[in-house]
Amino acid sequence: MGESGVGGVPLFPAQLEAAELALLRQLSLWQDTLYTASRELTPNTICNYAYSLASLFSNFYSACPILKGGEASIAFRLWLTRSFTDTLGEALDVLGLPKPERM
Repeated sequence: MGESGVGGVPLFPAQLEAAELALLRQLSLWQDTLYTASRELTPNTICNYAYSLASLFSNFYSACPILKGGEASIAFRLWLTRSFTDTLGEALDVLGLPKPERM
């Protein structure tokens, strides 16, 4: 489906929706958040990050139909959803919490 960019990341659509951009920004903060939380011994930082990530995904899911739109949009939104799932799973794993099977 669609052309792919570097490392399995699909090419970004020409124009991103605000909800897509907000989720993408939050996903990009994960490594820094994890580093800061481990360095400062503040697990609540990871809790706050996971809550914000889940909230932004909920907004994205409401605003952007994942399987509707152009081929580039669909591929990007599927990748964004997978990235969210993986990142939230990592955050929950670090906190010692089980990952939900379904949402």
